[in-house]
Parts: sequence; structure tokens; C-alpha cells
Amino acid sequence: MKNTEKDKQIKEQERANRIPRVIVFSITILFFLSLAGLALSIYQWVELRNKLIVTNDENMMLKVTNSKFKEEVTILIRKNTELVENLNLRFSGMSVDIAELKNQRLALDSLYKKLNDSKLAWTLGEVEHALVITEQQLAFSGDISSALTTLSKITNVIDASGILELANIKNLIEDDIKRLTKLNTIDVLAISKKLDRVINEIKILPLEIMKIDQSKNSSFSAPNLSDINVSFVASIWEKITGMIRVDKYSSGDLLILDKEQDFLFRENLKIRLLSARLALMLGKGDMFINELKVVKDLIGKAFDLTSQPAIAAEKLLISLIEKSGNIQIPSIQNTIDVVRQSY
Repeated sequence: MKNTEKDKQIKEQERANRIPRVIVFSITILFFLSLAGLALSIYQWVELRNKLIVTNDENMMLKVTNSKFKEEVTILIRKNTELVENLNLRFSGMSVDIAELKNQRLALDSLYKKLNDSKLAWTLGEVEHALVITEQQLAFSGDISSALTTLSKITNVIDASGILELANIKNLIEDDIKRLTKLNTIDVLAISKKLDRVINEIKILPLEIMKIDQSKNSSFSAPNLSDINVSFVASIWEKITGMIRVDKYSSGDLLILDKEQDFLFRENLKIRLLSARLALMLGKGDMFINELKVVKDLIGKAFDLTSQPAIAAEKLLISLIEKSGNIQIPSIQNTIDVVRQSY
């Protein structure tokens, strides 16, 4: 009996000692898991800090690029100022031509009064006057269609006059008609209006911004804890990992630092479009096409092409590039000189 009671006491004592051991073991496991989570948190924090340092370096490089960009825009503005001055000179020359046309009209009216008896001089005066008007149409707007219509009417006038001395002039006019027909018909005013529309839309086009790639977000998976209380440890793991989130983005995406860079970039596009319009009016086809291609490429790289304004602007530029071809300012001045020498 005494041995039995002693055995019972020993077993009860072992049971009492076994429970604290399980508790101590569980607490130890939790402690090590907490240390592991803390170490992982520290590692992720260090990694994030390193990436922030790299991002700051990239921002500094972008600021340096922004300064170079300002200098390039300044140089481009100076060049375009010279181009504007050349255009002003051309406009001044056109004004002189208009004044000369008025003087010629007055001189022709006086000549018509003095030479009413001369059918040849009268017809030559009409032909010269019509040719001068046609030359002005070609110089101001490049309106080849109207010029061809006027030249056809001039040939009809020569045919109706029946003057054999005008046959040579008629042949020159017919050669001019053939030459103008082969040229691409370019409506300078219509193209200029389309460029103005693109220039006005530049300020509302949405820029591409830094995109966070959610598929690359760092995530953590809970460890396999099949030997312990899984639900309790899983809840602790979820709380620990929920405190950390690292977003990754592609360094190839365009970053716009501030409003100043945004303004300078849009102004650069406007200046290039203005240069294209000046080149169009000066008949410099290569410069016109090159400026449009540069603007189209910049719009494709910098702006959000999923937006309707950006899509419309890009399509319009592509259409102008494809349809413009070789821009030329035709002239019939040689024919006018021959007519003036025929008096």
C-alpha cells in the first residue's frame, strides 16, 4: 500500500513538472519566431533604405539632365528667334510686292488708256496682271489649285484674242501648268491651322507617370509549422508581415520631377511645332518633316497614348508627315518676265 501511494505521488509530481515544460517550450519557440520576424523586418528596412538612396541618386541625375534640357531649350529659342526674323523679312518683302502690285495696277490702267488702239498691248497687260496675281497666290498660300484655274483662263484669253505673237507666251503658260500639276498640292493655310490645333492641345496632353508594378510587390509566405499551434502562429506571422510592404517600379518609366520641367518640356514641343510651321511657310520641306518627326517621337515617349487627345495629336502628326512630301514654293516669275519683255 505504501509503495502504491508513493507511485501515485511520483506520477502526479511528474505530471505537474511536464506542464511547465510544455509552456516553456512554447514560449521559447515563440521567442525565436519573434526574433526571426524582427530580423526579417530589419533586413527589409535596410533593403528599402538602400533603394531610397538609389532613387535619390537618380533624382539628382534627373536634375542635372533638367539643367541641360534648359540650356538646349534656350539654344533652340535663339535659333527660332532667328528663323522668326527671317520670316519677318519675308513678310516685309511680300508687303513690298503687294505695294508694287498696286503700283503696277495703276500703271496698267494708265497704259490701257493710252493704248486702247493696240490689241496686243491690251492683251499682254491682261495676261501680265493675271500672272502677277497667280504668282502672289502661290507665294502667300501655295494654292496650286487656284493657280491652275487662273492659268487655264489665261490660255483661253490668248486663244480668244487670236494674236499669233502670243503663241510663245501660251506655250510657257502650258509648261507652267504641267509643272504645277506634277507638284503635290499642299494647302499651307490648312496645315498651319492643324499645327495650331496641336500646339493648343499640347498643354492638356497627360504625361506618363511612375507606375507601381503591383505584380512585383514583395510578399512573404508563412513557414511550415506543423508541429505547433498553426492558427496561433499564423495570426502572429500575418501581423508581422502586414507591417512591411515594399513596392518595386521599373527605372525605365519617365519621371517628371516638378511643374518647371513639365512646363519646359511642353514649351519645347510648342517651339518645335512653330519651327515646323515657319519651315512650311519658307518652303523648307526637310526641316518641316524633321521637326514633325521629333515632336511625334516625343509625344509617343512622354505622353499617355491611351488618352484620346494624345492619340488624336499623334495621328494628326503622322498624317501631316505622310501627306506633306517634298514641300516646294512654285513660281511663274520667268513667264512674267517674258510677258513684260514682249511689250
